[in-house]
Amino acid sequence: MDGNDFLMGGGAPSARFPTKGTRIAGEVLATPETRQQTDMATKAPKFYKNGDPMMSVVVRIQTDIRDPNIPNDDGERRCFVKGRALKALRETVKAAGAKRIEPGGFFSMTWTDSLLPTGGLPEGEKVYRFEYTPPAAQASSDEADMPEWAQPEPVTTTVNVPAGGSPLDGLSDEQKRALQAIGFKVP
Repeated sequence: MDGNDFLMGGGAPSARFPTKGTRIAGEVLATPETRQQTDMATKAPKFYKNGDPMMSVVVRIQTDIRDPNIPNDDGERRCFVKGRALKALRETVKAAGAKRIEPGGFFSMTWTDSLLPTGGLPEGEKVYRFEYTPPAAQASSDEADMPEWAQPEPVTTTVNVPAGGSPLDGLSDEQKRALQAIGFKVP
């Protein structure tokens, strides 16, 4: 967390994805930060069974969203990326020809699907599609000289699980044994 956010009371609201198909998009405002995940019910930090902290990446973006219930809402939102979504975001950034998410770039996150619940959880993990376009300052001089119609399009990556299938279907036996070793129920 930014020191000023802590000092002044918390920072930007979290992006909300109330329904499948919700898309949050805008300009990246700062270098993404890592933050330990918290249990939504208890607000306690989350850990893997081996004691390692469960981490997420937080991307701050400027959106067109204005919530009338938030005084002086300026549209800034924090997008929390965790679990399988980290892999999809990493692939999207690489496919955009970037090595990292940079301030000034374009970022979007869309809830596209939900996985089946596993490990005794009440609901399955949400599946997101990401778009990322590096900031214009990062573009090569060739791209900067291109007419607008020739500029590269944002790159989108989706991690899919077959309908009715399990998110574990694509794992090797070794990966399944590793999940079982940390307490997951694997069919």
